[in-house]
Amino acid sequence: MSADEKKKLGALMGMRFFSSHWRTPLLASKGRDVWRVRNWECLDHGCRDHDEFTWGYMGSGCYRTAYSILREAMGKEFAERKAGELEEELLSKLDKDGPLAVGGEEICDIVGA
Repeated sequence: MSADEKKKLGALMGMRFFSSHWRTPLLASKGRDVWRVRNWECLDHGCRDHDEFTWGYMGSGCYRTAYSILREAMGKEFAERKAGELEEELLSKLDKDGPLAVGGEEICDIVGA
């Protein structure tokens, strides 16, 4: 892991990601700052950005959510390497009828930080 990635992981520890229910915007927060997470997987592949994030199963929508969380916090290369792990180990196991609420510490534990 590069020094830059280690620095970003430190910042990720203080972040939270949340969404009220399926197919709604994904938000990120750090301290008092809150922002909408872009659908980076779509944008990086030439598609339009949209707010339909999903979880609770193994599939492309759940992968997009994992990729977007990691891309937002860590950058494109890290997201490309680790999104599948985050999808499989965490996001696919969440209740799709419930909200999404994931802390940076939990994400770091999964992606090997």
